[in-house]
Amino acid sequence: MTDKPDFPLHDAFCAEISAAISPVRVNAPKGILHVDGALHPIDKIDSPVSGRAGFAYSVNQAQLDRIGRFVDVEALAFKGMRVTDLSPLAALPRLQRLQLWWVQKLTRLDGLRDMALDVLLLEDYKNASDLTPLASIGGLRALTLRGGIWNKQPCDELAPLVGLPLGELQIGGLVLADGDLRRLAEIETLRDLWLSYGYPVESYAWLHAQRPDLRCEAFQPYLDVPHAHDGKTIMVMGKRKPMLDPNKDAKRLAKYVADWEALVEGFRV
Repeated sequence: MTDKPDFPLHDAFCAEISAAISPVRVNAPKGILHVDGALHPIDKIDSPVSGRAGFAYSVNQAQLDRIGRFVDVEALAFKGMRVTDLSPLAALPRLQRLQLWWVQKLTRLDGLRDMALDVLLLEDYKNASDLTPLASIGGLRALTLRGGIWNKQPCDELAPLVGLPLGELQIGGLVLADGDLRRLAEIETLRDLWLSYGYPVESYAWLHAQRPDLRCEAFQPYLDVPHAHDGKTIMVMGKRKPMLDPNKDAKRLAKYVADWEALVEGFRV
């Protein structure tokens, strides 16, 4: 089985944001900016607020504009943004790590162009499918592109990621217009990859054959799912592949393993 990937930049950023959120219970969390454990009603911020990390829930465009004028942090995360323009974020002088989660009014990622980001997490941004602006984030080392719980995330193509110094990449629920994951093999710096499990098995096998140095859990014939309640604890890798009982379905599992090995070997030629 393949080596398990490691995502230290992702993990450190998530821990940083968790530490930034105030332990004080907030009855109306909308429009509140948490910075290093302190609470700041965004509509009332009228002087500089600085710190290491911040978090805000359900921010509108006027509030994002205010954050761009007054806030100075290294890491910032948003859950729920009712905005169409991300450009105020470019005014934050020290911002290096950013998460945007549930930004469904947004149709373009242009506001991220040329930002000095090290880590970027984009989740549930369903109306912005063009990744071209990300190509200009020259220092980006860790990236997440995910759909939402109920929403698939459209994506025109992955070509803008080629040439970025990415070491960590997580892709989940991404529906590619060209259906092509192969551009990932061209990201020379990439070492740790997470892919959701709904792509054709041929895509995983081709990437594994071309980039055996990548650590990705999807690069194997099946995964163990030990907590399945019906005894079917084996998830065969690939779109429309079944769950299997390792005891009752041993012969079927062996065939899937053999087919996987043949695919990988064939793509190496």
